[in-house]
Amino acid sequence: MTSRKLSECRNLGYDVICDIRKGKIDKARAVIEKHGLRYFKLWLQGYVLLCEALKKQHEKLAEYADTPLHLAASNGYEGIVKTLLDRGADINALNSQGRTPFDLAADSEHFSIVELILLQENVDLSSSKWLNYPLLHSAAKSSVIIVQNLLDKGLEVDFVKDGLTPLHRAAFSSCLPVVKCLVEHKAAVNAVSSAKSYLGFTVLHFAAMKLNAEVVEFLLEKGSSINTTNKDGATPLNLALLTADEEVINVFLRHGIDINTVMQSGLTPLQYAIKHNKESMVLILLKHGADTKVLDKSGRSILNFVLSYDVSSLIIWENLVKYGANVNALDKFTRESKESLLHLAINHGSPRMLGIIEFLIKHGANVDAVDATGATPIFCSIKKNRFARTGSESAVLLLKAGANVNAKNLKGETPLHVACELGNARNFKILLKYGADINLRCLNDMLPIKKLTSIGPPDAVEIVNLTFIRVISLHLAGLYFDKYFHFELTCFNCSACRAKAITPDIIAHVMKKECKEHEYLMNNKSKQKNNDRIDINDASSADWFDHPSINKDIR
Repeated sequence: MTSRKLSECRNLGYDVICDIRKGKIDKARAVIEKHGLRYFKLWLQGYVLLCEALKKQHEKLAEYADTPLHLAASNGYEGIVKTLLDRGADINALNSQGRTPFDLAADSEHFSIVELILLQENVDLSSSKWLNYPLLHSAAKSSVIIVQNLLDKGLEVDFVKDGLTPLHRAAFSSCLPVVKCLVEHKAAVNAVSSAKSYLGFTVLHFAAMKLNAEVVEFLLEKGSSINTTNKDGATPLNLALLTADEEVINVFLRHGIDINTVMQSGLTPLQYAIKHNKESMVLILLKHGADTKVLDKSGRSILNFVLSYDVSSLIIWENLVKYGANVNALDKFTRESKESLLHLAINHGSPRMLGIIEFLIKHGANVDAVDATGATPIFCSIKKNRFARTGSESAVLLLKAGANVNAKNLKGETPLHVACELGNARNFKILLKYGADINLRCLNDMLPIKKLTSIGPPDAVEIVNLTFIRVISLHLAGLYFDKYFHFELTCFNCSACRAKAITPDIIAHVMKKECKEHEYLMNNKSKQKNNDRIDINDASSADWFDHPSINKDIR
């Protein structure tokens, strides 16, 4: 070679080095294609320079005396591999470790390069250490060419590695071509995983979990079991429901899955979708005939089941009722307590339940349903903690819907008795506003206010004062009030009243407007004609309901 040509060759090699170092692989490939770094002595300098440039991308390979093809294959430079092969690179060359370019590409999982080498007519894999099961499992994720070649070489199609077969991996990777190839080679379509993380999973479990409807369809056509459960009792359909993929669900439905079957978990597919709050899946199952009257393993109705899992999605509730769920249905679970859904929803206590309570009322739930203690839902609302919004707000919802404010339980107690016993002034106000009768006695002959004075809870003063206002209002209207109030009820809000009972003296005291708390009542006395009578159950007709003490904090 002349000195001029040698200089050009060196410059060429330097350019290739610079291009590869800068990541300009396309430019380096163009130089190689144009000048052809062939394998004979005249081009030795360029060949060595190319090796050196490629080594810069993978320093640890420098000591192995790799050819450019080895280095390009190891680094994943598919374009350079193709160019080198087109220029006559030795596809079967061994480096100092006895490894071929195929081995290095397979070791680094550069499957596109492995495929490229396998397609070469003169490839000799007899000395390769990588025609093995790890490669089969790795290639099963994406490369049908590699899988096909390995199976043609006699590798076992169902060889288990880390608890999984190649078909498990192909299904998990949603690679339909590989799935088909493996099944054509008699892979077991119902193979069960022994991998710790996927114990009991079948191939169909993986396909359903990865949302590939085509793979699911193919496996079902080839005989995959549709009802096999994993260690958690989940079928492939369960996993599809969790991912909420409508296309995959429809594949299962087309293949005749029993939509109302009770699975190992004790749940039907509908209950399973509800438990995991999958709105779209619930609707799909309902459209395909899921039974809304089936009970769960504890005997709960479908709506009681929804409530028990704290599902507050109104979309799920609406669809269940639309497809036949009964808002007044009792079930085996509540056979003894006789609690309705309204009882249960109010007792749940979560603020999220207010929307459900309103929904149930709107769809015809009986606001005066009686439980085993004789209590209606309004009792549940009044029993709520004095600081809980759910109690007072649910009470208003019930009363606006026509719930009986003077309903009695088996002890003869009214909601007003309960409000007094708990000392909940807010709920006491609400009940008074909606017409609660302060004169009703329970079976042990106690008035509501007597429950308060025997307990002495936090809001006692306010409740006594509200009752006093109510008694005065009844007196001024010429209506009956219990004789008990003549002797024991006092007003705590002014010193002039505090020592007096409701006697002619206290009434005269009030008439003189000496008590500011009751001044409002006297200012409005002119509205009450001699023949006018106030219906205490009609909130709209009684002046006293406009009293600031009553309306404060009540919507």
